[in-house]
Amino acid sequence: MPQRTHRTNQLLWLKVGDKIGDVTEIKLKETLIKSIKNEMICIPNAQLLNSEVVNYSRKVDGRGLMVHTTVGIGYEEPPKKIKAMLIEAAHRTQGLRKSPEPFVLWTQLADYAINYEINAYTSRGSSLPKFCRIFARTLSMFLMKTKLK
Repeated sequence: MPQRTHRTNQLLWLKVGDKIGDVTEIKLKETLIKSIKNEMICIPNAQLLNSEVVNYSRKVDGRGLMVHTTVGIGYEEPPKKIKAMLIEAAHRTQGLRKSPEPFVLWTQLADYAINYEINAYTSRGSSLPKFCRIFARTLSMFLMKTKLK
């Protein structure tokens, strides 16, 4: 838990355990977090004090926060093509930085697909929900380009 008092007019994105969200209220015994799925999560402050907390709103260095998502695409598609499409989707996503350049990693060679992880930087943690749009854009680009073969 941050040691400084949080100002209520600032956006504060935290990850506590497997819960991620925007802190909406800090009370004496609990902290309320609104998740990306619009769920209101009540976390006891004792749990916050005894847990690892990731503060996505706090700037670490000038590059910004690295965000990522994974997509699995079949072996029949050329990896260079997939990499280019994922990077293009990242460039088209509002809230992601152009520099440092987004990059793609292979995370798993699964039974029927290669799992690709697209990584990009955002200037602030409040952009986390926007990054979820990369997945939708990537899939729509992929479907449009494969239908045009």
